[in-house]
Amino acid sequence: MDDLYSPQILSLAAAVPFLGPLDDADVVATATSRICGSRLRLWVRFGDGPRIAALGVELKACALGQAAAAIVLPRLVGLDAAPIRTGREAFLRFLTEEGPPPPPPFEELAVLAPVRDWPARHGAVMLPFEAALKAFAERKSAGSPARAEEPGQAKTAESRLPPSSRSA
Repeated sequence: MDDLYSPQILSLAAAVPFLGPLDDADVVATATSRICGSRLRLWVRFGDGPRIAALGVELKACALGQAAAAIVLPRLVGLDAAPIRTGREAFLRFLTEEGPPPPPPFEELAVLAPVRDWPARHGAVMLPFEAALKAFAERKSAGSPARAEEPGQAKTAESRLPPSSRSA
């Protein structure tokens, strides 16, 4: 358990960026881990084209989920869905199949290697990817990225991660 909550992970957990809502968001997407109840709400403003321009975050998660958010969130700005999807798939293989760490820009997620042994925590560390991909899906389903008429009225999307077979 000491490896799971290492000083490096705890330091990352205290450094989650983009806290608070984003008034001019195009989409608000929420991802929730069914096992632990961790939740990440992500306000996303898209720039010209299909790339993330700005984020706002509300996070209710354990230190592991917070550490993953601190690593992933700043790397999302400027990306379109493809590298985020690739990072998500690579990180999931890293956790479940002991694959290599995800490729750049998400390679720092290797610090979360101790989470491999705790499948019940996988949902919490996947939240940033799940919420970001939900935002892209919501943007696509809405057609073009129309801004909300008033702050806080952006389109919303919900995602619940499936339960894992092992609890922590």
